[in-house]
Amino acid sequence: ASKNPVFRYDPETGNAEELPMWKDAVENANPQAIAVDEDGNIYIAWLRAVWDENDNYHQEATLAKYDPSGSTVFQKDLTEELTVDGQDRYIQRIAVDSEGMICLIFEDSISVYDGEGSSQGNISLDISWIDSVFRENDGKIYITYYNWNGSEGGRVAVEVDIPGKKLGASHKIPENAETVTAGPEKSFLMSDRTQLLMFDPETETSEKLLDWLDCNVNGDYVEIVGTVADGRLMAVTRDWGTDKTEIVYLTKTKAYEVAQKEEIVIGTMTMDQELRAAAVEFNKKNEKYHVSVKEYYDYNSDMEYSDAITNMNNDITSKNGPDILALNSGRIDIAQLAEKGVFEDLGSFLEKSSTFSRDSFVESVLRGYTYDNVLIAVPKTFQISAVAAKTSQ
Repeated sequence: ASKNPVFRYDPETGNAEELPMWKDAVENANPQAIAVDEDGNIYIAWLRAVWDENDNYHQEATLAKYDPSGSTVFQKDLTEELTVDGQDRYIQRIAVDSEGMICLIFEDSISVYDGEGSSQGNISLDISWIDSVFRENDGKIYITYYNWNGSEGGRVAVEVDIPGKKLGASHKIPENAETVTAGPEKSFLMSDRTQLLMFDPETETSEKLLDWLDCNVNGDYVEIVGTVADGRLMAVTRDWGTDKTEIVYLTKTKAYEVAQKEEIVIGTMTMDQELRAAAVEFNKKNEKYHVSVKEYYDYNSDMEYSDAITNMNNDITSKNGPDILALNSGRIDIAQLAEKGVFEDLGSFLEKSSTFSRDSFVESVLRGYTYDNVLIAVPKTFQISAVAAKTSQ
């Protein structure tokens, strides 16, 4: 049997304790979804891939509850729940409210069970995909998804009315909210790739709490955000490239208590994953400089791309522009800016660098970014498109 251990992590000591529930789990099953209630009981939806004697594939599912020590309270076979009218279904999430009611969330419905594993009915959903599920501080369960219903559409957070077996109050949330969890009091915490917001469901307004880059956190990697008892914020991040997972604690600190660094501003149309990761890595290591990124185009707004380029050009020519310009948009008129003499000659930097020289790069490519003997950019990659044919053809 394969071992798929579950750990409890103590942030105070940094110790991770392996819990024993895998010993009682279905053989070769994997934990598909995990939730914890207010008393520390643990709920897991296990999935197991099975091939029959004819080499036909299907999945088996088990819902299990464990006490805080990891001992089994109950296990319930859910395999029949995975197929409805001959169609396979996918377990997306699991959540537990303050009354101990268990919500097993599929793409088309929510199956409800009590604390003993007995079925309490289903809530039908007309949703293709649920983005996130969380328990508010009042104990209610919320789901977030994109509502495609015409003029009323958009990203929403909706209460799950478990007693009424229906969806309850709906709140329209910011379009770019990717991770949504419970915040202080009755607020929601919402993370996108650049910032963390605190959302008030009563007024449906949001307040920016922080910029991830200022906290040396890669917003692309944030998977979970929450609060801890002492008031700090917590984020769980996972680096997609290395699969390294970290827990980050954020403490609100007065500006004068933070070590002051010289600011370097990078301007870009949109910040891609590679630029964001590089900026975070630089800021973690450098004690003198701090990199911030100014995005000129916001794809979540009604801004025209041409307006974003105009704003960038105006900043540069009025000497209020960024220190470094990332040329990751083919619509930036580099030659026009070069004619205005706004770019520093990077050739002098390569002459002084102990890391790179002109010989480190393809000379013809560097010449392609040279205007009036001024090297304005050093591309890190390039592609060649070519066509070849016989002269007779």
